[in-house]
Amino acid sequence: PGVRAEWASASLKHAMADAEQFTAQIIMMISSLPHIFDFRMDAHENVELLRADLEEYDVPRTATCLLPPPEPEPPPPPPVEEDIRSLSKNMQFAKPTLLQMPNRVLGPPSGNVQAIAEGLQSLPEPTVEEIGLWKCFLGDVGAVSLAN
Repeated sequence: PGVRAEWASASLKHAMADAEQFTAQIIMMISSLPHIFDFRMDAHENVELLRADLEEYDVPRTATCLLPPPEPEPPPPPPVEEDIRSLSKNMQFAKPTLLQMPNRVLGPPSGNVQAIAEGLQSLPEPTVEEIGLWKCFLGDVGAVSLAN
């Protein structure tokens, strides 16, 4: 084992030399665990240490500087207005043939047009014949969302 394991094992060997004190210390540590006494067979028996073996082995560790960087968190979804969200959810039941939304900001930075596109995709069969989106500032993202 490495230097750290040698230091730890030497310390444990030194502590185990006084068996009575080592046993008392281990029993005190085990007894301080929450709900440990629920594992006793008889509620009137004490916890005892029957045997303690020292086994040494090295756990291979990768230095934190060699680990790959964590994946960046995805950006939060763009905000969607509440009336657009309810329109999108209820579109499959209403089955509109005409969708008029003039002078509304539907494009970026909001996710309104994506929500409308998801509502249109939830329709079992196409029912919309005309979509009127004048001055809605859709942008490229909004146009692609509706095209899909």
